[in-house]
Amino acid sequence: MNIDFHYGVAYIISRLGGLSKEDARVVAHACQYVDDATTPGLLRFSGGETFERFASAHKMFDYKNA
Repeated sequence: MNIDFHYGVAYIISRLGGLSKEDARVVAHACQYVDDATTPGLLRFSGGETFERFASAHKMFDYKNA
């Protein structure tokens, strides 16, 4: 999805929903990350939590999208 639209709309909706500027930026960044993610793997946080991330970005002409 177009970054100008996806990031921007997520930010605006977050602000309209009452989030601070910084929190709205975090939400918008997280939403855009789904479109841009190119690295899979397990993230390990200092508190012991983990999160498995997936490479969800794809090439413009990816045969899997046909």
